[in-house]
Amino acid sequence: MKELLHKGESMSVQQQKHVAYGLTDALLNIPQAPIISNRAPTVNDKAEIGTLWVDTPANAVYALTSIVDNAATWTTSPASGSGVFTAVTVNPGDVAVTAGNVDIAAGNLNLTTGNAVIGGNLTVAGISTFTGGFVITDTAPIVLTSTSNTAGAVTLEANGGVLETILIESLQGTGNASVDLVSAVGGVTLSGGKASINAVNLVASNGAGGITASAGTAGIALTAANGPIALASGTGAILIGTDAVAHAISIGNNTGATSVSIQAGTAGAGAINIGTSANAVPIVIGNLTGASGIIEHVGAGNYVLDGVAGSTYNFGASTVGGTLTFGGSAQTGNLIIGPSTAAMNAAFANSNGAKAINIGNGISGNTIAIGNGANSSAQAVNIASGAAAAISIVSILAGNATAGVQTLNLASGTSVAGKVVHIADGASVNTVTLGSTATTSTTTIQAGSGGINLNAGGELSAQVGTDTAASPTATATVNTLIGKATFTGFTTAAGASQVFVVTNGAITATSVLLCSVTNQGTNDAQMTINRIQVSAGSFSVTLKNNGAAALNGNVIISFWSPA
Repeated sequence: MKELLHKGESMSVQQQKHVAYGLTDALLNIPQAPIISNRAPTVNDKAEIGTLWVDTPANAVYALTSIVDNAATWTTSPASGSGVFTAVTVNPGDVAVTAGNVDIAAGNLNLTTGNAVIGGNLTVAGISTFTGGFVITDTAPIVLTSTSNTAGAVTLEANGGVLETILIESLQGTGNASVDLVSAVGGVTLSGGKASINAVNLVASNGAGGITASAGTAGIALTAANGPIALASGTGAILIGTDAVAHAISIGNNTGATSVSIQAGTAGAGAINIGTSANAVPIVIGNLTGASGIIEHVGAGNYVLDGVAGSTYNFGASTVGGTLTFGGSAQTGNLIIGPSTAAMNAAFANSNGAKAINIGNGISGNTIAIGNGANSSAQAVNIASGAAAAISIVSILAGNATAGVQTLNLASGTSVAGKVVHIADGASVNTVTLGSTATTSTTTIQAGSGGINLNAGGELSAQVGTDTAASPTATATVNTLIGKATFTGFTTAAGASQVFVVTNGAITATSVLLCSVTNQGTNDAQMTINRIQVSAGSFSVTLKNNGAAALNGNVIISFWSPA
C-alpha cells in the first residue's frame, strides 16, 4: 500500500496515473493515494479523477471530479454525519435534512434550483437568498423572529415590478383575528406611497362584512394633510357617537375659514334631524363671540318653530343695543303674531325701561287696525290706561300734515246700544282743549234730544270776536257767532233811544241771536234793549236810556248766535 502524499503550500500538483503488474492481467490501475496538504486545492492541482485532497488546517476533504480545458474541479461534500464547509453548492438536486439542524455561521445559503427540505431547524447567521419560489409549509406554527434592535428588523419586500404584490392570507380562518397584526408595546403603521385615494385600502370583501376600529382612551385619529376625509355607506347609516355613554361630539374647528355643511337627500325624501330623540336636552346653535351670526333659509316648504303646550320662546333675550327684525323689506304676505283662537295675552315691550314702540310708521299709506274684529264677546282696548306714576303723553294725529286732510274718528260708527265716550272726565284737575283757533277751523258738538250738558261749576268761557266804534259811528263789525261790540263817546239823554248796528257775515236772516247790553259811566244812565232786528249779514239793537241822567260811558253789546 502506498503512503499518503504530502504537498506544500505553494507547489502545484501534477500527479501521474499509477499502474501495477497483476497475476491475471498484465497491468492493473492502482488508486491514487489521498493528497494531504495545508491548503485547499486549486484549478492548477491535477491528479487522477477521483483523487481525494485533505486540507488539514480546515478539516476539509475535496474530490477531483473533472479536468476541463486544463482546469481541475475539486468538489467538497461530507460523506455522512456533520461537517463544517466554507461553501455548499447543490446543482442540480435537493438538500434534504431529515433530522438535525443546518447551521450556517457565516456566508450564504444559495439554492439556484431544487429544494431544501429541513426536518429540524435552519439557523442562518448571514443572508438567505432565494431566486425561485419560497414556500414554508408545516403543521406546527411558523415563527419568523429577529433579535435585531433596528428599524426593519423583519422585512417582507417585493422588488419585481409595477404589478408586484405582497399577500398575507389566511385561507381557512373564520375568527375575527384570522389575520392579526400585533405590536406588543408599540404601534402599527400602514403606509402607502401611492399618490391617490387608494394609497391605503381597508376592504371587507364579503358583501355582508364590515370594518371595526377599536381604541383605548387615546382615541382614534383620522388625519388628512389638506385632503378630504370621506365616510360613505351606500344605503346604510353613518353613526357617530351612538353608543350609550355620555360624551362630547365635536364637528369642525375654530380655525380660519372652516365651514361645516350638513346635507340631506332630495326634496321630500331627505331630512336633517337635530336633537329629535325623546330626551329632554337643550340644543344650542351658535355663540355670542364677536361677529358670529346664524343664517337660516327656507324655501316653499315653510319655516316652523313649534313646541309643546307650555313652551316658552325667547327672542333676543340677551341682546343689548341690537335689532330684532321679523319679515322682509319687500314682503307682500302676512305677518301674523298670536293667531290663536283661545284666550291668551300678547305683550309687547311690557317690561320696565323707557321704550319707543313704533307701529306702522312707514310713509306708504298704512292701514293700522287694533281690536277691529266683529267681537262676539266684550272686549277692551286700553291705551295708556294704567296707573301713571309720571307724566304720560298720548298723541293721536299730533303731527304736522303737509298734504291731504287728516281725519280722527272717535266712536264715529253706529251702535245698536249706543256708545259712551269719556274724555278727561276723571276726578282730577284736567285741562281739555277741543278744536283749533286757526283761520276757519270749526268745532262741532252735537247732541240729540238728550241735549248737551255743560257742567263747569259756573265757569264757562268762550273766545269772542270784538270790535270798537266811536261816536258818531254807531256801526261795528264782528264776524263771529259769539262777539262783543263796544261803542264809545255816545251821550244818549235820559228817555232817549239809540240804534247800534253790528255787521256780521256769520249772521243769516234766520239766525237765533242772544244779546245783552252793558253801559258804563258814573251817571244814572240805564241802557236797555227795546228791539233786536236780524238780517242777512248784520243785526241792529235799539237801546233806550231809562235812567235819570245822560249816558257818559261806553256801551257794550254782547251776543251769541247758537243757530
